[in-house]
Amino acid sequence: MDKNTCYCLSLVTALLLGVVAGCSKSDSENKSPAASQPSPEVVRTVARMHWLGKKRLAAERNATNFMTIWSLPESAKLEAQTLDKLSTAPWRLFASTASLSNVPTALLRPLLDDLVREESYLEVEGATNQPGALVLALRLDAGRAAIWQTNLPIILQSVFASARVLRTEPSAFSLQASDLSFSLSRSGDWTLLSFSRASNAAPSILATFRDRIATTQTPCPPRTTNFWLEADLDLRAFGLPVSALGLQPAPSARENLPKITLTLIGDGQNVRTRGELSFPSPLSIPLPAWNLPTNLVREPLISFAAVRGLRGLLAARAVPSWLGLAEWPDQYYSWGRSGPPLQIYA
Repeated sequence: MDKNTCYCLSLVTALLLGVVAGCSKSDSENKSPAASQPSPEVVRTVARMHWLGKKRLAAERNATNFMTIWSLPESAKLEAQTLDKLSTAPWRLFASTASLSNVPTALLRPLLDDLVREESYLEVEGATNQPGALVLALRLDAGRAAIWQTNLPIILQSVFASARVLRTEPSAFSLQASDLSFSLSRSGDWTLLSFSRASNAAPSILATFRDRIATTQTPCPPRTTNFWLEADLDLRAFGLPVSALGLQPAPSARENLPKITLTLIGDGQNVRTRGELSFPSPLSIPLPAWNLPTNLVREPLISFAAVRGLRGLLAARAVPSWLGLAEWPDQYYSWGRSGPPLQIYA
């Protein structure tokens, strides 16, 4: 349970980098000269994420049970193993020819610790047919901020061999690598890292972050909840081909990709995770009546999951022989019972 947060942060960050690489839609059809005039670009927020941070969670009354589990030796070992592997990700993604034994992963590792431990807020904005821009704000004390100011330029120059660093002041720098621009600066108690294409070297969200911090001492928009983790992603901005997921998409599936909202918060001794998908248009998925296995599910339950409509979704894929099934099942159920660890049924 405690590692859900680490995995959520890792997966969301990886997806957000995809937006920065290029928020695009399919080219429009040929139009008359008058109609082909470029329309004003509409810049919008396509993703955002706020993480309260492990340090602040330790002071939350509704996180006591969660933090007890996270503090177990087994949890600490899993966290360290996960972050150790993530510390090689930039070179595996962007410098695949580099030998991992010769890259400064030890400089990136403490920065990943900060991403887990400290409060952070991330926002991505993009315009139609234009690359996106990303800004990450981390609430760091002066000592931890200095580590980012020292380590990050070395890391980026190692990942991008052509990178050129310009240090504008002791607590700030900018870096240009091919068509990518990075900058690190300090605003109040926050360290701001921006990442954009060269054409968006001064993303508007960076100025927005500074204005919010100057006014409210935080880069986050006003909050009405106290979620530990909040994330919003508009999948249409990613331009992800649904067919790449091995699913059976409708012809208009790409334009009907959902907006995803994810929240995480404590609820007594439990952690309540909520995900919501909002589709622009109704889904044309045949949904048969539920056929719950009521003769198998027994109390005391600690988890329950149910899915229907699987057969139509998986129709494009052959049923693996090891399943021993003639066709895909249409419904799936799983549940967990309290008592012995990992007492989960499906």
